[in-house]
Amino acid sequence: MKGGLAIAGRELRAWLYSPLAWIVLAGACFVTAWVFLSFVQHYLLIAPKLSPGANAGGVTGLVVAPSLLWATLVVAILTPLMSMGLVAGEKRSGTLRMLRAAPISSTALVLGKYIALVAFLWLVAALAVAMPLSLELGTTLDLGRLGAGALGLALAAAAFGAICLFMSSLTRQPALAALGGFGVLVLLLVINLAAQAGGGVHILGWLAFQPHLANFLRGIVNTADLAYFLIMITLFLCLAIWKLDTERLAG
Repeated sequence: MKGGLAIAGRELRAWLYSPLAWIVLAGACFVTAWVFLSFVQHYLLIAPKLSPGANAGGVTGLVVAPSLLWATLVVAILTPLMSMGLVAGEKRSGTLRMLRAAPISSTALVLGKYIALVAFLWLVAALAVAMPLSLELGTTLDLGRLGAGALGLALAAAAFGAICLFMSSLTRQPALAALGGFGVLVLLLVINLAAQAGGGVHILGWLAFQPHLANFLRGIVNTADLAYFLIMITLFLCLAIWKLDTERLAG
């Protein structure tokens, strides 16, 4: 585990001095802030038409939930960009051979890079959550629903990170890794549309991440949705470890 933490620290320090990381972070903040303020403006326009008893719940449903949904989409877009070089870049530059020569297992290598990636994604998620949370200063939010939505965003970000890290382990070209990550995440979106078109096919509906995330955004936390994200995270991390172990054995 110590080796994994060392790898995580190495990646975070590299991002600290990387223009790409700061550009991505600034872009994510700009988009999420713009979306959040758009929902606030929309709410202020329709608030006089809402009944007084609906205002407290309305701001959570009309501003907080859709803001977190858009934040999830922003995270889905930036994850392939941040993960594309984690393994593929090491392969292309030849530094992966040096890491393999060190007493670091494939498990520690994958977990270290994954910890760094998730730390960055959760920073973006925390900034996105802080925006709707600031509304508590002027109104009454459903903090339980906000907390559930934040948990859903964090789990989705962790799942996206595991998927894209695995895609980065499949190739030597970071651009191909990014395209592959985008492709898988888009596929998860399309699966939901296919499930709806097919009359709600159970297996397709379960594979799509939107229904599971939607429950969190409604304030519903259940074991089935938690299991979905944990299974996705574990599956793709194990696949990434298996891929690196296979390459190590092949020489």
